[in-house]
Amino acid sequence: MNAPHISLTGDVRVELPGRPIAGGSPALRSLQARTVLAVLVLERPRPVRRDELAEVLWPDDRPASWESVLRTAVARVRTALAEAGLDPRTTIRAAFGCYQMHLPDETVVDIERAATDVESAGNLPVTEAARLLARATRVTRLPLLPESDGEWVTRHRAGLRTIHARGLRALCAVEIAAGRIGEATAAAVELADLDQFDESAHRLLLTTLAENGNRAQALLTYERFRVLLATELGIAPSPETQAAYLDLLNLEQVSA
Repeated sequence: MNAPHISLTGDVRVELPGRPIAGGSPALRSLQARTVLAVLVLERPRPVRRDELAEVLWPDDRPASWESVLRTAVARVRTALAEAGLDPRTTIRAAFGCYQMHLPDETVVDIERAATDVESAGNLPVTEAARLLARATRVTRLPLLPESDGEWVTRHRAGLRTIHARGLRALCAVEIAAGRIGEATAAAVELADLDQFDESAHRLLLTTLAENGNRAQALLTYERFRVLLATELGIAPSPETQAAYLDLLNLEQVSA
């Protein structure tokens, strides 16, 4: 049997390979339904209280009719699960004021698979590692519930961002090992853009730019980073970053 696939980033979908629903399930066009799906999937196997779901759906001020709206959202999620070939009666169970998601063991959840891909890539040959890391970063680059806010969504977005950064860092190392310096540089640029104050990311960018023959661009990148730290934080680059810059500067002078 094909494994069910649940995508929570980008276009939220519940699908069974071989039974694609064109344009996604109409039941998941509701923001409330997409949010309920994400919470129940990511919080499984524990039961989630109804008022906890309400807090995610309405972090500021829940409506008077919130219980009815929540029941409708859960019903829509059950419809989406049924359309994907899952039994809605056993997949979402309700008891004692809680809802609990029960998925087949083989179910693929995009965020969870991305985390596993990043974790396992270090033990694989370069070609396979690059494939898994590219797949992981494609997923983690996508937004999670972009129309929602609140503590739960913010926390899980931060976790997704962490997986993305780890994936980019590992992908950069794998691409360097494979001799694909252009691809490594692209990953390093994206990693540095994630956190403008991340010195290790900027050192990696300096290295890949230099390896790609762009030493002048690497020196300019360092200077911009130095100015940023001085202007925004009132500090200088770390000794490690300064040493990387001096190495580049010496290489530039030798080649001149």
